[in-house]
Formats: sequence, C-alpha cells, structure tokens
Amino acid sequence: MKAFVLQAPGRACIETVPDPVARPGDLLLQVRMVGFCGSDLNSFRGLSPLVSYPRILGHEVCATVVQGDSEMAAGTDVALLPYSNCGRCAACLRGRPNACQYNETLGVQRDGALAEYIAVPREKLYRARLTPKELCLVEPLTVGFHAVARGSVSAEDTVTIFGCGGVGLGAVAAASLRGARTICVDVDVNDPQYAMLYGPAHNWLLNSWGTPLNNDFTYVSSAWANDWLARSAELVEKYHPDIVYFDWWIGQAAIRANLARFAAFYYNSSLKYGDHVGVINYKDYAMQEHSGVLDLERGQLGDIRPLYWQTDTSVSNKSWGYIENDTFKSPQFVVDQLIDIVSKNGNLLMNIGPRSDGTIPEQVQQVLLDVGAWLNVNGEAIYGTRPWRTYGEGPTKVTAGSFHDTDVANYKPEDFRFTAKGDALYIIGLAWPASGEAVVRSLATIVGSEPVASVDLLGGDPSLHFEQRGDGLHVHLPAEPPAKYAYVLRVKFQHAGR
Repeated sequence: MKAFVLQAPGRACIETVPDPVARPGDLLLQVRMVGFCGSDLNSFRGLSPLVSYPRILGHEVCATVVQGDSEMAAGTDVALLPYSNCGRCAACLRGRPNACQYNETLGVQRDGALAEYIAVPREKLYRARLTPKELCLVEPLTVGFHAVARGSVSAEDTVTIFGCGGVGLGAVAAASLRGARTICVDVDVNDPQYAMLYGPAHNWLLNSWGTPLNNDFTYVSSAWANDWLARSAELVEKYHPDIVYFDWWIGQAAIRANLARFAAFYYNSSLKYGDHVGVINYKDYAMQEHSGVLDLERGQLGDIRPLYWQTDTSVSNKSWGYIENDTFKSPQFVVDQLIDIVSKNGNLLMNIGPRSDGTIPEQVQQVLLDVGAWLNVNGEAIYGTRPWRTYGEGPTKVTAGSFHDTDVANYKPEDFRFTAKGDALYIIGLAWPASGEAVVRSLATIVGSEPVASVDLLGGDPSLHFEQRGDGLHVHLPAEPPAKYAYVLRVKFQHAGR
C-alpha cells in the first residue's frame, strides 16, 4: 500500500510500505481522511522530542471498516482513539488510561494513519453519523472536552479559555454544554493588524537540503525592529542580566542590524554594571561565531568545538514547566550528559519546572541532590576545566544535534572522557570495569608521549598502582567506586607541557 512517510525533519515522500496485519482483536480499516495536527507540523520541523524517523504521521482519523465483526460491520465509518494503554501502570489503575506511562500515540511513537489502510484494536473505534471531516475533528475536540471534565466544570462556574483552535473550541463547547459562563480569549499573532504589538508573523522555511534559509523575507517594519531594540535595552538597564538568552529568529535579516546594536550596548553595559562581560546565547546561525555563545536545545555536539558553547535542557523529558505524570531524566543520565558536554568545551544549562505553588517535585529534587552528591566528589574534573587534546575515547558516541536528550547512551568500561586544569588531566570513566582495571588507550607509550607520574582516584585512593604500556595506561582500581555513576582519575605527568 501507499503511505506518506516522514523520512527526516523537512523531508517526506509517498512510499510503498507493507500492508497492515490485523492482530486478534484488531479491525482492518481503509483510511478516508486524516487531519493534520500542530504536533504533526512539529514532527515535520524536527521539533518533537518524542518522534523517531522514519515515521508515518496522522492521528486525527476518519476511516471505514473493511473487515468487521459481529459488533461493527464492514462499511461502518469510524473515528479512532490514537492512544494506547497498558492497563497495569499507576495511571491506568487509577482509571486514567490517557496518562498511561507506556502510551504510544499514532504518528508519534508508532506509525499513524497517513496510509491507505491501518489496523486498530476494536475498543479504540467509535462510530457516528458524521461526515469524514467531522469524524476527523472528533479526536482534537475531545481533548477540550476532557479538560473540562477534569476541571469538574458546572453551571455555577465562569470559565476562561485561552486559544480558540481545535482543542480550545472543544473546551468552549464542553463548558457551554454544562451551562458555565464561558469567556473565550484568542490571540492571532499572525494577523497583520497586530504586527506592531506581537511582531511580524514568522514562517519557518527549509530549503531542499534541510538547512535553515539564510534569507527570510518576512516583512519586518523598522518601527517594530526599533521597538524590539528599545525593549531589550530597557531590560538591560533595569535588571543588569548576566546572561541574555535568545531562542530563535533574532538572525532574521531585518533584525540583524538592531541585534548588532543590542549586542554592543549589552556588552558595554555589562562592564559598567559588573566586573565581567555578559553572555548572549543564540541558536543556529543567528549571530557571528565570536559575538555570542552557541546554544543547542536538548542536544549535544559530536566533538570539541574550539569556541565555548552550551546545551540547554530540562530535567523533565516532556516539558519546560510542570505537568502531571511527567517523566524525568535519571541522575546517571544527567551526570553522563554533563561530562560529555564539558569534555567538548560546552556547559550545561539545566531547567527545572516548579509546581504552581513554587515547590519543586520530589523526583526532580532527588535528581538534583544525586547530581550534586556526584559533583561534591568529582566536581574538580568539571568546574573550571578545559578540553584536552581529544574529548575522549571508547566505542559509545552520542547523537549530535538538537532534540536528542532522551537518547540514552549505554556506556561501557572502555568509554572515557577527558578534561584538563592546570597540570592535571582528568580521565572520567563512564562505567566501572568489573575486571578492576581501567585501560586508557590515549595514554599509550608512543614516540612523543609523556610519562605519567601519578594517578589518583577522586574521592578514593590518593595514589593508585598503574603501568604505562604500549597499548595504554593500565590503572588498578579498588573493589568499589567512591561514588555512584562515573568515576574520575586525576593524572599528573613527570614534566609540564602536554
């Protein structure tokens, strides 16, 4: 059958794929119409951290039963529930299968409905006498209905709904049906009449090679560009920030001149207000390399970058704020990510999302405490260090680029990362060897290599037994590591000048 396959961000085509196989309890459906959701657009743009490629999109679906059963005959038009649930996790046992820990949404974690046929469990299908377009709208509208039900809205309530897209209109309809006084607030940042307030609408464009276009011809009035400059300068004058973090679009052609003016103003002002030059973070190609610090959202680099750079990410895997039933990075993941970033001349900006009352979720607190405990022992190998001549060695590589912060690297005892400070080289082992011996190939005795004078284990033995051989530096380790997660060897050489 034919399917619309998203091969990579910004690149999709119609391909021939295998026909779906209906498992016991499934019904075979012929797809008639599919709605294109905002989440599908984010997947196309490469902005969804939950999507892997290649992927068939589509979860707002109208379909017709091809092979029916006694309860739902062939020829029946249906909408479908695109989510899965295990029936065993805490959310499912509390009667909230929509929040299942192991949910896989059509078109996100598993292939969706932009194909000729699809097989779906019988209990996920809903028939109704609606047109194909109306059946496609069932899924997004029910999201709004679910929100109103979760809020226990009644006729005694006044409800304000921000945003009147598909989900918002579902909430409007649901609240109104319950008799509530309903107030709708919608902001159209794409409406030209509001451009002076919100700025011009921006269309993210991709060229045929998948890289951002340098020439974005979206109209930006000089009045708005000057107002942006004035507002940004006002923030600097009032609050004297150490860091100014720009997300994206500041590299748009019509803004570049005022961006340069702002950068000059900010850097000069930071010296006037403090004893150090401030930092501007930018993404992609928005600024010249030496005029700011490159930032990668939820991602890393594959090698050492001579200029400083930064990863910004969140302890949460799904959000920058607080949401229910969230999942979080483990302390092991955060420590490993921090080590890899620092070894490549970067730093890690870690976000946490507090609840509405300002408290930090307990799971997030524990992650921070565990990472802090590791730094108490091994922070010497992180703070104030610089890259060595190579970032590391070993078989395990991270996936370079943005939005890979849920890709878990299964490090092995052969994986090391290197940092340096003063006359010390820090060898960070990412997995403790069961053999009791660490072998660092980068310090083999070859022509021009430097003799090792001493090896210390941070938080452990001050002087370890070692041999520097032709195949590497062999270090004999104690039976147990001094701390959880990675361990650090501090190496001193017999003479300076590495």
